[in-house]
Amino acid sequence: MRTHIQLDFGDGTAVSYSNLTWAEEGIKHVYRNAGIFRVTALAENEMGADSTSLYLHVTCAVEHVQLLAPFVAIQNKEVNLTAVVWPSHSRTLTYFWWLGNRSEPIITLDGSISHTFTREGRHTVTVQVSSANSILQDTKTIAVQEFFKSLLLSFSPNLDEVNPDLPEWRQDVGRVIKKALLQVADIPERQLLVAVFPGVPTAAELFLLPSKNQSESRKKSEEELEQHHVTFVILLAHLTSSLPDSHAGSPTNPGTRKTFFTPEKVCGAWEQCWGKGQRLQRAASQRFHRDAGG
Repeated sequence: MRTHIQLDFGDGTAVSYSNLTWAEEGIKHVYRNAGIFRVTALAENEMGADSTSLYLHVTCAVEHVQLLAPFVAIQNKEVNLTAVVWPSHSRTLTYFWWLGNRSEPIITLDGSISHTFTREGRHTVTVQVSSANSILQDTKTIAVQEFFKSLLLSFSPNLDEVNPDLPEWRQDVGRVIKKALLQVADIPERQLLVAVFPGVPTAAELFLLPSKNQSESRKKSEEELEQHHVTFVILLAHLTSSLPDSHAGSPTNPGTRKTFFTPEKVCGAWEQCWGKGQRLQRAASQRFHRDAGG
């Protein structure tokens, strides 16, 4: 007697079998995406037909986790910390949050928490996600200050064309901007922080942190903020990125892409920056070159 079997795996895939013999390994199917799928089997022969269904919850291992956190935070003010996992999960994950010098983590089932830093300085935050037999984690350092000034930076659109959206590339661009500002401004390096954001359009934020003396005497610092300012203008920047590019190169260095961009808006006008008894008003035209191996 011939028996005809139809299987619908619930993901748009269906197969049919005739006179299927029993096999220990059964019928195999690979799901390409995570989710809940209804699997239906229909068997028919000359004696009649019968069907049955079941639901499969298909999950996938976490491949990557990214911690989203502010680069600078205000002391005693709540900040939000978020962990983003890839691929996205419908099942419940367990997150372990290590904040500062805590000896034990904060454990949550949610990918976001709020935290208040009570001490100034640089604080390390680590989030860990358990996946299969491994632990994935990401770490960020947050500068906590009583107060600070910041300025959003934008770039010419042609930079987006060569933005690979990689952490190494963002770090390179941040170093170029910071180097430019340090050459035209009388500001200690430890007080300047440049953070280039992920994604496109390319954007960044420039932070000016107070000196130790300014943090101890806030009233005096606020008066200085009103009395002094620094203006930065970068007219031209030349960046050589060490990131590989299959469409660019040269006989001597086929893995190097040279990117020219004119970020007239890189720094724009920075108003009310910290000064210590000085008034600095100067515009600079700088040209920078960062060698791929340097």
